[in-house]
Amino acid sequence: MAAERRQNAEKSLRARHAKAEAEVLEEISHRPEPDLRREEEEKSPDPSPVSSFLNISS
Repeated sequence: MAAERRQNAEKSLRARHAKAEAEVLEEISHRPEPDLRREEEEKSPDPSPVSSFLNISS
């Protein structure tokens, strides 16, 4: 009897794990891939600390 309950609990846990994994994979598969080239082109160079310091108006 206890062995049956344990087996049922294990089956239930495996089923929940498989369902959660399937949901995550489904979500990931529908995400658009980022266009890394466009992101690099849109970035502006960060000012260096020295140029930031020199551009401070008092």
